Amino acid sequence: MPQTSSPQSAKEPVPEMAARRFLPGLTPVSIMASILGMFLMGMLIQYAEVHLFLDGPQEVAISLPAVVAVLVLIGLRVLFTRLNIQILSRPEMLCVFYVLLMSAPLMTQGFWHRVLGIMVTIPKSGDFSRLDAYRDTLWPHGPNLVNGGFSAENQANLKTQGQVSWEEVEVAPGVREKTLVLQNESGEGLSAVRLALTSRAAGGQLQPGEPYLVSFLVRGSDFATPTQYFCRVYPQGEADSLQIMQARTLGGKTWLQPSGFYRAGQYGFRIPVGEGGRVEVEFGLMGKGRIELRDPQIFNVDAIESAYTGKEIVTQSQFDQLPENSRAGLIVRPDNLWSGAGLVFLLGGYIPWNAWWQPIAAWTALIALVLAGTLAINMLMRRKWVEGERYSLPLSRVPMALIGEVSGEPWYRNRYVWSGALTTLAWCLMRSWNFYNSSVPDLNIAIPLAGYFGPTWGAMWTGVEFKVFASLLALAIFFEINVLLSLVAGYFLFRLLFWFGSVSGFNVNPGYPFAQEQQLGGFAVYALIVLLFSWKYLLEIAKQLIQGGKRPGEIYSPRAAVLLLVAVVVGAVLWANWIGVSISGLGLFLFFLLLVGFVSSKLRAECGMPFGYFTPYNCAVILLLFGGIPVFGTEIVLLAFVASFFITVSVFFLIPGAQLELLELGRTERVNPRHLVWACALAVVGGMVIGGWVFLSNAYSLGGNAMKYAWAFDVKPWFFTEFNSELSRATILLAGDAAAQSASGAANWGYVYGGVLTGVTAIARQLFGGFWFHPIGVLLGPSNMAHLVWGSCLTAAVLRILFLKFGGADAVKNKLQPFAVGMFIGAVIAFLIATAMGAWMLAQGEPYFNLMP
Repeated sequence: MPQTSSPQSAKEPVPEMAARRFLPGLTPVSIMASILGMFLMGMLIQYAEVHLFLDGPQEVAISLPAVVAVLVLIGLRVLFTRLNIQILSRPEMLCVFYVLLMSAPLMTQGFWHRVLGIMVTIPKSGDFSRLDAYRDTLWPHGPNLVNGGFSAENQANLKTQGQVSWEEVEVAPGVREKTLVLQNESGEGLSAVRLALTSRAAGGQLQPGEPYLVSFLVRGSDFATPTQYFCRVYPQGEADSLQIMQARTLGGKTWLQPSGFYRAGQYGFRIPVGEGGRVEVEFGLMGKGRIELRDPQIFNVDAIESAYTGKEIVTQSQFDQLPENSRAGLIVRPDNLWSGAGLVFLLGGYIPWNAWWQPIAAWTALIALVLAGTLAINMLMRRKWVEGERYSLPLSRVPMALIGEVSGEPWYRNRYVWSGALTTLAWCLMRSWNFYNSSVPDLNIAIPLAGYFGPTWGAMWTGVEFKVFASLLALAIFFEINVLLSLVAGYFLFRLLFWFGSVSGFNVNPGYPFAQEQQLGGFAVYALIVLLFSWKYLLEIAKQLIQGGKRPGEIYSPRAAVLLLVAVVVGAVLWANWIGVSISGLGLFLFFLLLVGFVSSKLRAECGMPFGYFTPYNCAVILLLFGGIPVFGTEIVLLAFVASFFITVSVFFLIPGAQLELLELGRTERVNPRHLVWACALAVVGGMVIGGWVFLSNAYSLGGNAMKYAWAFDVKPWFFTEFNSELSRATILLAGDAAAQSASGAANWGYVYGGVLTGVTAIARQLFGGFWFHPIGVLLGPSNMAHLVWGSCLTAAVLRILFLKFGGADAVKNKLQPFAVGMFIGAVIAFLIATAMGAWMLAQGEPYFNLMP
């Protein structure tokens, strides 16, 4: 059986001469294996989570779909070995495994299963008052069909009626521009201006029948009671118009529009064309009054709507025979798939790349900056944590067991592994069988605790269940007992705040007990304390920066890591300029994300992390604490809210810890250091591109509305509640009310409580060797992860205590931990069986068991 404890070489520097004999980790074979594995994993994630809504297996710290792909590759490796063909050496398998582990979060809740819903919330919900703060680069749409079309320079191509002019007006404080003005002196007056657009078939950009977002900035004055402004379209050759929208809102000074403009519009309007593929777009004013109209926009939003409805596939010859107004919502397939055009069509995956390439490039660049920063931090801190503090990297035991240790037998020949696998498989299958046949005993371990405690506890026990899951229990067995008990104690320490709130009346404050604020304060303080207690190590790093070179056995010099951090800073500046957001605001937000990544890597290296959803809920509020919109601008604050929804809420920060594990395991396996860095880069590109290809092609072919997992597609207006409050505060400040506050005083107590409690436990842990409670309990006690895993952690602690008492450390190492490896493999197999069973039941139209193994 492979050794399940941390290899001795992980705790001692590799000799200099040995360290120079590097082995290849990324080769053409391992790169192809990584790509194949990411495709298999991506399709399994998409089907299991989005089609079947099997919730949870994708968010385990060691992703179950990733392990499925690895087991397939291990099977191929064994098969080729039987044929005397050696493929995928240990260093190559190590890189492949961690490419899959690092790309898995991006394929699910770390990006793709969250980004569409939050990305399109503002335009799709018609939130035009926020649209000016939302950079066009960050969401999918077509070009602005009327860009510059209603300007004074284009008067020759416009049709006008009534009093139409272009005047110099103030569009922002101190800024004046020539702006379109419509004015009527009487109540019967009508002023309008028209611009002709042509369809794609006629050489233009308009696709008839597809949905469009139409909006414009307007500022009105001197309106009579019935006065309205409007937007209409006139298909060529038809006398009647189609009205897009009409309104009479005059506008008013807001933070976004301090000169009083108001953005009006309509989402999802389908524009037809008339003779010759032409249509005229008209803006007008009916009744007495005056409007100033600027920045009209007509964006094709079929890339959004078709992701919900899906598209029908037709051949090119069928498409050519359709009338122009009937060509919307179609995927055009070449008549001959065995051609260059056919290959491009298949590789395109039905995705409108012309609308998606900019959002994907923008978000990929931001994610790459964050993960490049965490990689640089891990390169700097690896020696301190692994060699100096002797952290055991507990989660690395499962990958190393599966790819096999040098001195041990393969995992599939160990009886304890088989015992764990068969026991877990039987348990999970019995749980599924009970769902289909109620006469079978229910082996689900899910015991609600609220019924055992009276109402005097307040809401402390509401929703609290003792749950045990095989996959989480298997991972938790590798954690130290004090870590397991700290997680459990920390969770109930947090739950005690519900009791305190009920007896003190403090729970009347919105957001109590301020879980998000507690974690933000705790993560910040813990990072500071870790750095303070590492001052000698950091001083040594500073000396190496000056002197150059690296320590014997180290594979990266401090200069290389610092240069990577400098590249991140330069990249952040360039990215902010490209998107058009505040550099200082992006810098603060990125700094805090790296701080969270720093803490995440340390906790995973020292303690382990069984599941995602352990980080602060919304790191965007850090910008609000340091001044918010008045200091940094609306654009970066809104961007931070969108980014936080997939970066800081769920599983994204499982990646930095996996980076650290790869660096250390790669060092002990003597993998070429450059290959380790490129493996991290391959994981980012693969997770974004392959994950996006699988998710989007599936959406455009079938439609998100037909998916069982609606969460990936639902708009999320509720997530912007704090942003809306901050925007209102900024508007109040603009009006001169300096007393407006960005956060309530009660919520600030959450930062103080979380920071102080974390600081006390972290310092006590450093100063007193017998202090068993680990700060991880305080940091993660308020998290969604703790709510799910505390039962599994408590069970793992009991098992470890019993094995230590009756069998000693050797029993834990050589029996319990191999059994846990088998448990994890059994959970993976149970997940595959549940997916297959769910697919069969779905085809029959019958309910199926949502198994979290």
